[in-house]
Amino acid sequence: MYLLTVPGGKETLIITILRKNGIEARKTRERGLLISKTELPPFLLSDLKGYILSLTEIDDNRAEQLTTRSHEQTEIRAGDLIEVVAGPYEGLKGIARKVSEGEVSVELNFGGKTISAQVAREELKITGSPLSWV
Repeated sequence: MYLLTVPGGKETLIITILRKNGIEARKTRERGLLISKTELPPFLLSDLKGYILSLTEIDDNRAEQLTTRSHEQTEIRAGDLIEVVAGPYEGLKGIARKVSEGEVSVELNFGGKTISAQVAREELKITGSPLSWV
């Protein structure tokens, strides 16, 4: 695992660029920090100079500490009310419909219409449980 330090507020942009280059990265609880399972190739570090401020190898326990939300439900379940906090659907709210390894099928409210989408788990925040809206 690798910890990337990036300018605060540029996390989503950098995650998008990394994913387009075949590298999975996710946000941490801390602004300006991302985690990647793989080391970034030199060409990508060069291309993102000024956006990736540092790259540090970390162990799995430290990665878990940086990404686990404390005092909150962290496991998304079908029926949970969610908000997308990163990626192309950032800011949209909806309902988790199906949870699978790494991704969640969601129904999102987009301009008064419902759209279905697949969203990475780390891009979602739970805003309520099924019982809170029944």
